[in-house]
Amino acid sequence: MSGPTRPTHGSYTAEPSIKAFFECLSLAKKNGGRSQLENAINTGQKALLQIPAGFPSRAAVTNILALLSTNLYSQILDIETLKSAIKYSQEAVDLTPIGNPARAIYLSSLGNHLSIRYEREGDLKDLTQAIEHSQGAVDLTPTGNPDRAGRLSNLSSHLSIRYKREGDLKDLTQAIEYSQGAVDLTPTSNPDRAGYLSNLSSHLSIRYKREGDLKDLTRAIEWSENAINSLNSPPSIRVRGCLNAVSYLAQLQRWQEARILLDRGLKILPLLISNLSSKLDQENMMKSVSGLAAISYAVSLECNNDGFEAVRILELSRGTINRLAINSAAEISALSRLYLNLAKRFEDLRSIINRPVKVEDDQSRTN
Repeated sequence: MSGPTRPTHGSYTAEPSIKAFFECLSLAKKNGGRSQLENAINTGQKALLQIPAGFPSRAAVTNILALLSTNLYSQILDIETLKSAIKYSQEAVDLTPIGNPARAIYLSSLGNHLSIRYEREGDLKDLTQAIEHSQGAVDLTPTGNPDRAGRLSNLSSHLSIRYKREGDLKDLTQAIEYSQGAVDLTPTSNPDRAGYLSNLSSHLSIRYKREGDLKDLTRAIEWSENAINSLNSPPSIRVRGCLNAVSYLAQLQRWQEARILLDRGLKILPLLISNLSSKLDQENMMKSVSGLAAISYAVSLECNNDGFEAVRILELSRGTINRLAINSAAEISALSRLYLNLAKRFEDLRSIINRPVKVEDDQSRTN
C-alpha cells in the first residue's frame, strides 16, 4: 500500500481521533492484514466526522479511506467495501478544485476503483467513467512527474479492456500508445518496469491477432523477454512475462527458443511469495503458474524431451500452486457462505492439484 501524505490543517492534526487514525494507518501499512485494515477504516471514519466539509484535509482523508477500502476488498471480495472505496474516491475528487496537484491523484484512484467494479459486475458505465477519470489524471500529470508512467499504464489497461468488449480498434491503438509511453518514461532499474512491459506486450499481441502484422508479435516477444530480465521487479510479474513470451513463441512454433525461456522462468518459481494477502493476487498468480505449467509441458514434448522432463515441470509447478493455496485453505468456509458454487469449484480444483502424478518406474519404461 502506497504511503499517502498526512493531511494537516490547523488544530485538526491534534484531535485524538485524527491521531488514532494515523496510528492505525501506520499499523495497516506495516501489516496489511484484514483486522488492521478494518480498524484503520473504522478510526478513519470517526476522524472524518471531525473535519468540516470545506476543509482541505477532508479530501486527503477520504482518499486514504478509499485506498484502505480497496485493499480490504482485495482480501474479502465484499462488493459493499468496493462501493465504499468508490464513494470515498468520488468525494475526494469533488472536494479538490482544478489546479490542485492532488486532483490527479484522486482521479487516478477513482478510475482504478471503477475499473475493478467493472471487472466484477460488467457495467460498461463504470469502465467508461474509469477511462474518463484516468485520462483526466494523465492530462493533469506533467511529463517529468514520476507518477505519469503508472497513470499511463493504468489508462492503457482500461482502454484494452474496453477494446475486448467493444472491438473498437481506436481503443487498442491508444492502449498501445499509452503503454509504450509508460515504458519509455521508466528506467530499466525501476521495479515497475516489468509490469509496464508485460502490459505493452499483451496489447501488441492482441493487435497481432486482429491485424496479423508479425512486427507486433515480434515486439511483444521482445518486451516480454525484457520483463523476464527485470531483476528488480517482483517475481510474479517476471513469471507473467515468461508466460507471455513463451505463448507468443509457441504461436510461431519457435519451440527451442521457448524452451530456453521456460528454463529461466521455472527458476523464478521458487522466488514467489506464498503469503500473498490479497485473494486477487493469489488467484492471478495461480492462473499464471498453471498456465506456465501447461505450456511448459507442451513445449517439452514439442522439443522431443524425455517425458519425465515434462512430468518434472508439472510437479514443480504444482508445488508452487500448493504453496500459494495454503493461505486460501483456511478461508474456504467464509467463501462458501457467500458463494457456495464457487467454493465447491475451488475445492474440486484443489483436489485435482493434490492428486499424485503417476510416474512409471525404470522397469516399466523398458517393457
